[in-house]
Amino acid sequence: MASAGVSAVKIIDNDSDVVTVTSNRLDVNAYLSAGTSIDIGDVDIHLSGNVPLLGGAGSLAAGVLRVTIADDDNVSEKLTAIDTDTGNIASAIYADDAAFSLNSSKGIAIMGFAGTQSITTDEVGVLACTASGKLVVSIGHTSTSVPISGDIVLGNTYYSETITGGIMAGAVRNDILDALAGTNNECAPLQVDALGALYTSSVKGSLDTFAMIDVDNSEEVLSDTIGIITDCNEIIFQADESNSGYIMIGDADVADNRGIKLNAGDTFILEKQMTTGINLWASAANQNLRCTLMRAA
Repeated sequence: MASAGVSAVKIIDNDSDVVTVTSNRLDVNAYLSAGTSIDIGDVDIHLSGNVPLLGGAGSLAAGVLRVTIADDDNVSEKLTAIDTDTGNIASAIYADDAAFSLNSSKGIAIMGFAGTQSITTDEVGVLACTASGKLVVSIGHTSTSVPISGDIVLGNTYYSETITGGIMAGAVRNDILDALAGTNNECAPLQVDALGALYTSSVKGSLDTFAMIDVDNSEEVLSDTIGIITDCNEIIFQADESNSGYIMIGDADVADNRGIKLNAGDTFILEKQMTTGINLWASAANQNLRCTLMRAA
């Protein structure tokens, strides 16, 4: 009902019913069916403090809508897990600009699978290792030399001849034999000819020949006669053809039938032996013994 002195206008619907007003507001709920759409035009939405809500991409500003996720929400739990995991990754990676140091507490651990797997060409597979964490490798045919240290567990061999297989050692083909070795105690490649035959040398050093040694019927020490020599590749003994008796070669216990017996004209060779510790004995006085050393020098 209109106040005194104020004109009123009644609104009726298509059925000539008067539209009702509740608390001075037009009551439209009764005239809307479920799912009815109402076009109210453009509406400006303001945030707390009468800050207008910004649309579009926008950047960080007072009018940009912010969403707070509850602590017990599943999304919050996932974000927390991601933050923890990325933090663990960052702490495990050596990120210093300086060269990597063995004393660093950071690094990336490469995991291995203690077992076997079957993968095809162009597929990605995990590294295989033993139960104790040793990497399993398969050495195949390659022209690249790879320095390997530590324990190695060999996988499949690549060279097979009928049933048996094995690892083939390569060598450098060198039709005109050249010296490829460096200095002493350095590694050098083996060399083969055009047929794959390995180059070898039978040279065992330089000769060092001594005058005839007179061996009597008593124990004598070789080094007392020719000196102490330690670089012998070979020591060659030969009993003179004109000897009337025989000569025994042995250690400090040398005597008749105790050692190596050289009759007249016999030859005996010792390899990789020093002149010390070699004793001589003859069955008669004045038995001649030739002695020649093949010395490493």
